[in-house]
Amino acid sequence: MNPETHDTEPTAAASEWEPVIGLEVHVQLATKTKAFSASAVEFGAPPNSLTDPLVLGLPGTLPVFNRAAVELALKLGVATESKIRAKSRFARKHYFYPDQPKGYQISQYDEPLCEDGHLDLILGGALNIAGLVRIDLPGWLLVMSYAVVGWRIGLHFTHDIVRAAARALPRILLSIVLLIGFSALLGLLLAKLGGVDPVTAYLATSPGGMDSVAIIAASTKVDVPFVMALQALRFFACVVAGPVLARFIVQRQRAVSA
Repeated sequence: MNPETHDTEPTAAASEWEPVIGLEVHVQLATKTKAFSASAVEFGAPPNSLTDPLVLGLPGTLPVFNRAAVELALKLGVATESKIRAKSRFARKHYFYPDQPKGYQISQYDEPLCEDGHLDLILGGALNIAGLVRIDLPGWLLVMSYAVVGWRIGLHFTHDIVRAAARALPRILLSIVLLIGFSALLGLLLAKLGGVDPVTAYLATSPGGMDSVAIIAASTKVDVPFVMALQALRFFACVVAGPVLARFIVQRQRAVSA
């Protein structure tokens, strides 16, 4: 095979197969109560206020499907020209939830209410085939989006908020620098005394979020299990020591103010 066309010519297997990509799209129906409970659906309510024995999965409770949800689902099925079943059945799927190990998920599997529907995107498909459209996020659009978000937040600032932020800014910057320097020192000690490579050592002691550290670690040549183990240890240490330190700081501030 010509080396110049090795990366561009499709293999025999690739030319014989047609890729079919399926999308699982979740839609939240506009009901006033939950799917299997009479508890209200309201955003912004206090924690654990919109609950009942069904939501908690207490022994002896039996879920009853929301009638409004059925009606809305049927409307969607008719709109997408789906096959509507005269008899539908829910399945009980068990997953391990940390806050509710004995709980389960109610879902539809082999006998859904609606199936085999379709939504034709003729114009989008034609433009894509003709090569006239390309879906991406250009840099200028991202910049404008971030600018709009920043303006929206900034317009809610009052003079008092700005003055308070200006007074706290030097201490915040100093704290960030000290925290980064302290983490770098820990990483250096870990690399010197523990024989760990410097990048692994710094990521393991980095003050960043665990998700960001995990992404960086997974994309670089470091000891990922070691990094995430120390990051998890740091997380639990913050959970234990954080409230104690917060109460201590608040008490000090109150004493100074008094």
